Order: sequence, then C-alpha cells, then structure tokens
Amino acid sequence: MEIDVRRAAGAAAGETVAVLVSGGLDSAVLTALLAAGGPVVPIYVSCGLSWEQAERDAVNCLRELLTPQQVRPLVELAMPLADLYGEHWSVTGTGVPAADTDDAAVELLGRNALLALKPLLWCAREGVRCLAIATLSGNPFADASRSFLSRFAGVLSTATTTELALVAPFETMSKQQVVRAAAPEVLAASMSCLAPVARSDGWWHCGSCNKCSERQRGFREAGVADPTSYEVSTAG
Repeated sequence: MEIDVRRAAGAAAGETVAVLVSGGLDSAVLTALLAAGGPVVPIYVSCGLSWEQAERDAVNCLRELLTPQQVRPLVELAMPLADLYGEHWSVTGTGVPAADTDDAAVELLGRNALLALKPLLWCAREGVRCLAIATLSGNPFADASRSFLSRFAGVLSTATTTELALVAPFETMSKQQVVRAAAPEVLAASMSCLAPVARSDGWWHCGSCNKCSERQRGFREAGVADPTSYEVSTAG
C-alpha cells in the first residue's frame, strides 16, 4: 500500500520533519515512511514510565535499520510524571490493563499534550516547522483529535512566535493499514507492550496486556505474519 505520509503531514520532499518516537509499531512505521522522503529527527520523551527501557532499545534498533542521512541523531527529552501520576500502573508496572480491557483502560492523563510540549519547543528553537505524531483513525481520546493537535500547536506557535505544526499523518488509517504499509524489519523492531519481559535474547512482549492484544489483532486482521516474540500468546 502506497502512502504519501509527507503529503499527509503537509511537509515537502526533503524538508526536515521531527517525529515523536516511542518504539511502538505505529511510530516506528511513521518514522520509516517519513525518512523515505527526507530527513527526520526522532524525538523520544522520557516520562519515567515502567516500559521505557524496552522502548528505548526498540528505537535504537529502528535507527540502525535506517540510514544516517535519513535519520538524524535521536533527541531525548525528559518529562517526569511520577509526581503527577503517583502510584498509577504506568509508573509502577503493577496491574497493567489486560488483553480484554477497552481503550479507556489505557488512557493516560494529558498524554499527547505532555509528549508534544517539549518537542514543539525544541522544534521552535531548532527551526523545525513540523512535528509528527502517530495517532490512528478511531483513536477515542480528546487529545488525539485534529482540533486538539492544531490548537495546541497554535498555542505554542504564539508562545514562541514561530510557525509550528503538530500533525498526525496516520489519522485516517487503521492499525491493519499501517501494518500492511511497513517493511517487515521495521515491524519486527517495534515494541508495543505495557509490561515487556527482559529475556537473554532481548525484550519480549508480555502477550497478555491491552497493547499486545491490539498488536496481535492488527497483524491478524492485516493478514501479515507477526514477527513478535510473546511471553504468552492471546491470538485467536
């Protein structure tokens, strides 16, 4: 499936685009597709959540797959959330939402606002106009809507007197479409798990959390072989 993500992002061929990377499937595919049309700056925001080391390792695996000419050095920014989130499962790693939970169970307070704030300020300082985020069609959370993303970028544009755009090139796409659009090695490098398991051969997906269930379903419905190592498989 051919997807012109730069056009969807409103970015010209060859223009430098910043992209929020989490190591997850959607952001990994978005980074790779954007990099095919010009330079990208991957930005990882560390919030002190329980799965972040596995995410960082996945981001590093992804960067090794893409050429240095396409992908600039990783920018890491810190946004500690323990003081705000307290004993939440995302911080403690205890009681993560299981495979049979609905979307509401994985909502994190202000997630996109917090993730985009410092990266947009970084973009303003560095002269990068566009920050891309990998939200998909059907995302039910208010801070994933086009209205929110546009207005949030507008506030930061006013604050920095710099034209900034916060865009979601995958906003009309489903998980299945994203899976079909990706190179197999990019899919294999990604990490989408709330409770990753450290093994001697690297990180495995737990297979029993909400995000693992979503990942397995995405591969299954896309008709694409799932290269992921799961501690437990919930595929049906």
